Amino acid sequence: MPKGDRAVLLALPFGTFGTGLTVGSVLTFGDLSGRGPGWFALVGLFGTLFTIPLLARAIGTDRRFALVGLLAGGVLCAGLMYAVTGEDAPTVWRAAHDDPGSAKAVGSWRDGDLVVRVRLDRLTAYRVPDGTVAWRWTPPGRDVVCAMSRTTDAHTSLVGHAPEDGDCDQVTALRLDSGKPLWTDPIAPWNDMAGEYTSRPDVVAVGNGTAVLPTRSGWRAVGLADGHERWSARADGSCAPLLTSTGSAEAVVTVAYCGTDRPPVLHTYAAGTGRSGLRVRLPARGAPDELIVLASDPLTVWVKESTIRGTQAVLRYDRRGKLSTTIPLRTGALELRATPSAGTLDRPAFAVRPARTAVVSGDTLITSGVRPGDRHISSGHGGTSVSYGGRLVAYSLTDGHEVWRAGTRSWVQALTVHGDQVWVLSGDQLAQVAPDTGRFVHDILLHSLAPDTYTSPDLWVTGGGRTYAIVNEDGTEGQRPVGVARLR
Repeated sequence: MPKGDRAVLLALPFGTFGTGLTVGSVLTFGDLSGRGPGWFALVGLFGTLFTIPLLARAIGTDRRFALVGLLAGGVLCAGLMYAVTGEDAPTVWRAAHDDPGSAKAVGSWRDGDLVVRVRLDRLTAYRVPDGTVAWRWTPPGRDVVCAMSRTTDAHTSLVGHAPEDGDCDQVTALRLDSGKPLWTDPIAPWNDMAGEYTSRPDVVAVGNGTAVLPTRSGWRAVGLADGHERWSARADGSCAPLLTSTGSAEAVVTVAYCGTDRPPVLHTYAAGTGRSGLRVRLPARGAPDELIVLASDPLTVWVKESTIRGTQAVLRYDRRGKLSTTIPLRTGALELRATPSAGTLDRPAFAVRPARTAVVSGDTLITSGVRPGDRHISSGHGGTSVSYGGRLVAYSLTDGHEVWRAGTRSWVQALTVHGDQVWVLSGDQLAQVAPDTGRFVHDILLHSLAPDTYTSPDLWVTGGGRTYAIVNEDGTEGQRPVGVARLR
């Protein structure tokens, strides 16, 4: 073999490994790319050490052709890195930490290019493109936030507020594009159940230009813009309002509590007109531990009672109000969770507008699934560490059969729907999931915005599915209150 060819072949491995070490280290430590460069840097380190003798022989054989071999190896490695490096979303901005001892967030909304983080004592709206504060609003007097509408409508949402030790009995309609309050009305305090009720998840709702509020005997709807009366509805008999939800922009779903030994009654109404729709007695007693309206078309309800023989299932009803599909929350060792859970340990977040890990996309239920073996403990010279596995599970709402499962990098810390897209956040993994197959359309590495091991943030997707806002419950220590990342 000619000396030049021999020198090229001898220098080629060092050029390949050296490029992997150099470029991989820069990209990894600079948070400039996906997960691949870290492995290239590690392999490149060991490869470079082992190929130094080959490089020395190449230089001794023919220095000029050794340089050609180094360049060829660099090009080979660069091409391979380009082909296998994963997607990543660098951090665009992060809000400043809250002061130590500040109140935690109890929920959040996104409206256009604004993300609103709601603390007990203050609402703050951040502009998604640059992180500047658009407005702040504080509940009147010494009130704290005790209720929120889950959705927004026409740039407006509802905030319930009351003295810290009082009943949640006032609600204010707030323009989210300006932070301007439009009107304030009373709502019925919830005192039919034993114990203190310091916050009220899912009792006020907005949809189709109306705000639906609980009264002592039922519900009333007022114009979202002006607070003028639109329609009212009475709960059955001696029942009292338990839940108000908008399963879609056009429909509102109410649930009434009728006593500890009687089933709660679900009713649907047209949000704009109050026209009565379905009426369903749920297969439960009293107020279930978890009662979540996941969708109104098809009507899909998550019911979880604490009793051994109680209902623990996702229920789908047809257009006549007949139960058509039942999906058990537990099958063998697998348990479905609508509350963020690290392994089998609940990690609830946001007391007033709780984070959910169950969504409906079309005719498919997608939810977090946990198993007892999801918690992993490892020991080493640095001490003991704990990690968690996790997965998404999808079911057909037509017949209840399991459609697919998809493992996640860690436990499912956030799950959201953006249009027809489904997104999951798990550790430093942010993925867009195809609802029909479970395939990861995008598998993105988050850098500094990756949530802590035991936290469950709110995830908001905007910018055509390329911009991601992370809202944390606690913004005083390691996590920032809000941060935004954008797909490179």
